[in-house]
This record gives sequence, C-alpha cells and structure tokens, in this order.
Amino acid sequence: IFNWFVVALGISTFFVTGAVPALMNDPQQLLSGYVDVVTSSALGFVSTVDLAILCATAASLIPEDLERRGMTDSNKANA
Repeated sequence: IFNWFVVALGISTFFVTGAVPALMNDPQQLLSGYVDVVTSSALGFVSTVDLAILCATAASLIPEDLERRGMTDSNKANA
C-alpha cells in the first residue's frame, strides 16, 4: 500500500506543479525556459549533468544486478 501511495504522490506532483498542462499547451516555451535555466545558472547545469550521470550509472548496473539475482533470459534477443 505504501508503494502505491508513493507512486500516486509522485504522479500528482507533475499535475500540481503544472508540468503536465505546460507540456500539453506549450512545450516549446517550457523547453526554452529549461534551456535558459541550464545556460544561465550553474546549479541548473550541475543538476542536469548529475541526473544524467546517475541515470547512466543506474542503467549500466541493472543488467549485472539482474544476472546476479538469476533473472536473465538467455533466449531473449539483445537490442
């Protein structure tokens, strides 16, 4: 039950902050605002790079973790 609460809370933040309506109504303005923040603020740039590094690290560790847990399928095609 707690996991579903966390998922619902995470999804609701996109609606409460206005991210979903902004993406649906004017995605170009939202993207240009993001680019402005990243180029003008060191914190915005560092946060973006940090998120990219964390995502790449997690993505590279998941296959090894699944293999150690014995959850790999050798018959599956590699993409």
